[in-house]
Amino acid sequence: YYWEPVSGSNLWARGMALGMLPAEVVLAPELDIQGKTFAQKPAVGAFMVEATEIVPKETDDAFIVYVDVECTEPGHQGDSWATAYRSLNNAIDYLANLDEATVGDKRLEVHVLEGDLWPRYAFTNNDPKTATVTVPVAQSGKPIEIYGGYHRVETDPTNNTAVRDPLTYRSIINGNTEAKDIKEGLYHCITVQQRAELVLDGFHVINGYAAGEATRQYGAGLLAHAGSTVTVRNCIFENNTAQE
Repeated sequence: YYWEPVSGSNLWARGMALGMLPAEVVLAPELDIQGKTFAQKPAVGAFMVEATEIVPKETDDAFIVYVDVECTEPGHQGDSWATAYRSLNNAIDYLANLDEATVGDKRLEVHVLEGDLWPRYAFTNNDPKTATVTVPVAQSGKPIEIYGGYHRVETDPTNNTAVRDPLTYRSIINGNTEAKDIKEGLYHCITVQQRAELVLDGFHVINGYAAGEATRQYGAGLLAHAGSTVTVRNCIFENNTAQE
């Protein structure tokens, strides 16, 4: 089995199947430890999966992707609570890549169930602490609006509604889920890129650590780059540490 790491992927859904191996790669070993020929090529126990295509719910005034970070169903495409998608970062990227002609006057929204969000796969430079919830510039020029605090139990699949109370049903962007050492926290829980626009509503952002080896030693909870526009409502930022 052969892996080709991709920056920021943490080998997540990025494996290469045997039939796709480059010609110059030597497939080994052919023999097991007893000297017997393998009936088939060995693998490391991890296999490539095709990413599920996100299909948003389109209403008269918005494109909405529903997210449940505790989802274990790979086929969920994000167009309802019953089929909520598993990745907040992927949902944001999808909406950001919709062009102006597609979006028109509609809003771009992500709705997130309560739970502990940890963006552990989205890191760069081989440093896991650079993982972050990234908000890029939307091609349509619209803000990305992210709403948390939806109750996991009280969702009604018949009409796709959910009880929302961010103080009671917390959608937590957590920079350090194990919380064994404050220095193990992510440098920035949320990163808003230059000229990007974000509306963040109903989240509990905790345990960022913009110190130590962090390139920017500020913005542990939320790092907003120059020229970005950020609106924060109904949120709590707590236990985030920065050097500056």
